[in-house]
Amino acid sequence: MIRLLPHEDKNGRIECELFNYSLSEMGDGKHLYEALSYVWGGSIKSRSITLNGCNFSVTENLHTALLYLRNRQLERTLWVDAISIDQDKQDEKARQIPLMRTILLQT
Repeated sequence: MIRLLPHEDKNGRIECELFNYSLSEMGDGKHLYEALSYVWGGSIKSRSITLNGCNFSVTENLHTALLYLRNRQLERTLWVDAISIDQDKQDEKARQIPLMRTILLQT
């Protein structure tokens, strides 16, 4: 999961923190996160966000979506496939993609 950190300036740099999250601890079956999974726009990673203090390249459309979703005062917990799954590692994609249904249904 990521924490999308708040920012007073709606166009300020996007800052996120990546953290582990266990779906097995379901409690009442509800989880306090939102899922963002999409395929639209170009695949060129022309924008940059801060992820755990480091630059992380994202597409223009993901950058725009994060700007739109970011709150000015409160952090927001998200699962974003383009960030949460390393798109360059086929073995990770093979493990994570089957979990997407569970991830998306738990929101």
